[in-house]
Amino acid sequence: MLAIKVYDRKVTFSVKVIPRSARNVAAGLYGNSLKIKLTAPPADGAANRMCVAFLSDALDVAKSEIDIITGKNARRKTICIFCPSPIAARQTAERIRSLAGVSD
Repeated sequence: MLAIKVYDRKVTFSVKVIPRSARNVAAGLYGNSLKIKLTAPPADGAANRMCVAFLSDALDVAKSEIDIITGKNARRKTICIFCPSPIAARQTAERIRSLAGVSD
């Protein structure tokens, strides 16, 4: 089960990043995390930047609204997305579930 937390105008969730993959893709679940395969190497923050860019495109939110709050040097990360309203936060959570291929 994907663990997504919605707090007023923030959405937090966990991702498991697999760097140096053949393509950038959401690859389902890894435990309670969204598994994301990225082509970037894990060095010099490249995978973090690509992770933010991938989520921005996939979830239709600005890169500036996405923050990696834990795990900047690890494969398991906690992502926080800042939304303009509580309704937008709930909609973003639904898009995350859809990206992971799960429904509630």
